[in-house]
Amino acid sequence: VEITMKWLTNFQNLSRGEEYSDKEIRYEIMNVRKELSKIEIMKELPYEKWLDEYENELKGKNLKKTGVHGDFQSRNILIDHEKKQANVIDWDWRFQEQGNPLYDYVWLATNIMMFSNNPIVEFFKNFEKTDGVMKNVMLIKNTMENNLHVELDFVKLQIFLIMRFITIRVKDEDEGYMTYVRILQKISKKYNM
Repeated sequence: VEITMKWLTNFQNLSRGEEYSDKEIRYEIMNVRKELSKIEIMKELPYEKWLDEYENELKGKNLKKTGVHGDFQSRNILIDHEKKQANVIDWDWRFQEQGNPLYDYVWLATNIMMFSNNPIVEFFKNFEKTDGVMKNVMLIKNTMENNLHVELDFVKLQIFLIMRFITIRVKDEDEGYMTYVRILQKISKKYNM
């Protein structure tokens, strides 16, 4: 994770651009809201509240756009342990030259929390612990905050990214989105969010 964070920090610093404006954040949220409203099962969840919380979390934070891999997760990161460097693969249609600088950090953290044959159980097992995988999640969070010079509620960011990913999966007609819906259902129920 340290090697990966070094790569991501360098990638973002080399691609840092103009401010990610509140207007662009609202536009992003509007698109996710529109897509979620078409998914029947999402109507059972407080996604409107979560979108508002995400917007409030980012408001006035002065984030700068960066390059975004878009599917930054373990399977797309190859580590050369001898050279202590990361090689990132699978630069597909999700890549953005200038986009939301939070995505790659939060998506990597969320995916390593789900890395097992039972991703829902694994996510919550890790969600409630402070050791093991969560040490890596905290390293990712701290690297993100240090690199972007901002302090944010990581759980609110994760909820937003999960909702955004659900909309992508639904558009792709991929039934795998239900795993993510179940995670949100459990978050809502267990933590009264």
